[in-house]
Amino acid sequence: MTARVSNYTTGTIAVTNGSAAVVGTNTSWVVGSDFQIVGGDWIVIAGVPYLIQSVNSATSLTLASNYAGSTASGLSYAVWRYSGQPSSRVLGALDQVQTRGASTNPFVSAYVDTGAARLRIGDDGAGNVAFGVGATLAADGALIPALQVNKTTGVVRLPQGRPSFRATKGGTDQTGIAASTATKLTFPTADWNIGSFYDTTNSRWTPPAGRYRISAAAHVTAGLADQQKLLLMLARNGTVNAGGRPYLAAVNASGTGNVSLAGTALIEANGTDYFELYILNDGGTTTVNGLSFLTFFEAEEI
Repeated sequence: MTARVSNYTTGTIAVTNGSAAVVGTNTSWVVGSDFQIVGGDWIVIAGVPYLIQSVNSATSLTLASNYAGSTASGLSYAVWRYSGQPSSRVLGALDQVQTRGASTNPFVSAYVDTGAARLRIGDDGAGNVAFGVGATLAADGALIPALQVNKTTGVVRLPQGRPSFRATKGGTDQTGIAASTATKLTFPTADWNIGSFYDTTNSRWTPPAGRYRISAAAHVTAGLADQQKLLLMLARNGTVNAGGRPYLAAVNASGTGNVSLAGTALIEANGTDYFELYILNDGGTTTVNGLSFLTFFEAEEI
């Protein structure tokens, strides 16, 4: 099985009408890699594809049929390369399979290289299927683990994780929250921040396009009056009501004791949207407790 992975276009060529010989300038047609040019590949000359019969050297190859165009030199070209290996190498790989038997050591990988990026499908070192991504022609060690499939359970794991975060106030209370004014809550400490989409400086989250569950809580500990109304609000791009509702949570204080607000919203982000938390009260100046299990801001992809 073969798959076209990229075109090779380095250098220029010279061809002669009625001849099968192709001479390269600044070409490198003999390369010891899985993507080397070999007989059976196709070369496009002046818009016409020709089957390559053999590659003789880094600057010489022979076509399976004579060149039918005009004699010329300094021509651009493109060789359609495939990931299939020469038959001798395939037989060698099959021999390794028989020899190794039940060994879990990695010995076979498949690559797709577009010329701009590379995907590797192979072994994670423990016999499980693993996918790695990176720049074109990147070495295996430079590829980022993108997905793993457990050989025993079939469980799929994303080593980098899906976009998510959890942020807290780091134990510091937020004081002086004025009445009748929507005040942004700050969360300068990130317990985790997969994808680095949460900004601890501005206490805002700007995830990639997708659907997410956002959860938050705030514990108000001072400045409350009996029957004082408190609202915990999610803001999208600086505007509240982002969760498709007027607020995440609403509480009327009963007496002057502490009050906790907590809520969840399912949202869809477009890739540039950012999300923040605000609190509003209609009474006096209040304080939000900084303990991480009482006041937090978190989200995950769904």
